[in-house]
Amino acid sequence: MPDETPGVEVQEEVSTEVPEVVEQEAAPESAAEVPEVPEVAVDLESEVMSFGDQEVEVHYDPDIVKVFSDNGLDIKQVTKELYASEGFTLSADTHSKLSAVYGKGVVDSYLMGLKAHNDGIIRKHTDAQSEHEAKTAKAWSETIEQIGSEAVWTAMEVWAEKGGVDEKYMEQFNHVMQHGDRFSQKLAIDDVLNKYRASEGDDKLTLLQGENTNEAGKETGALSYTDFIEVIRSGKYRENPEMYDAMRRKGMSAGL
Repeated sequence: MPDETPGVEVQEEVSTEVPEVVEQEAAPESAAEVPEVPEVAVDLESEVMSFGDQEVEVHYDPDIVKVFSDNGLDIKQVTKELYASEGFTLSADTHSKLSAVYGKGVVDSYLMGLKAHNDGIIRKHTDAQSEHEAKTAKAWSETIEQIGSEAVWTAMEVWAEKGGVDEKYMEQFNHVMQHGDRFSQKLAIDDVLNKYRASEGDDKLTLLQGENTNEAGKETGALSYTDFIEVIRSGKYRENPEMYDAMRRKGMSAGL
């Protein structure tokens, strides 16, 4: 069998990482000519198929297509048959044609290795998706606990969309929620929550608990939300997070 077969890429519909195109391990040498895989990436033809219950995208390397064709075989038809089967197997007729060119032992070993490799890719994708979903659920649960209820979050969304905060503020808030660590996200949520409460006539402030024990980190001023986001973006936050956290808390207390 050739040392490259149609690659498999998982089709993703969520914000988890998409597994890389499957690179199959080299098959044992056979009498048939095996082309070298080009080092430069080429624009590969592809088709969407199914592997188990997962939708995948199968790529065809033109060099491999030619090798099969030169041996009287249609790799696209073989691939479609393989991925359409329930057990990832080939019909007796197709298996016989491949075996006549590459040998039965090579064909059996290669199909077994291909299935195991694809199983590994799907498992990796599924595990990564599950981990992402678990982290998202945990973060959402912590957020609801922080603000009190989902109703409060919904009310804040409506308030913000109606002009409770300007567009630049929302861009900065969304940036922190997408790229910041959990501490920064909680500070951002507290900030918008305080603005919302103030707009509703509630002057109660929500502050993160914490102490600044670093002597060099004593407050030197109050940071507004905008300034705090700029500190994070510039990289200065990493130099002395305790100082900047304390400065932000001071700013929140001052209604900045």
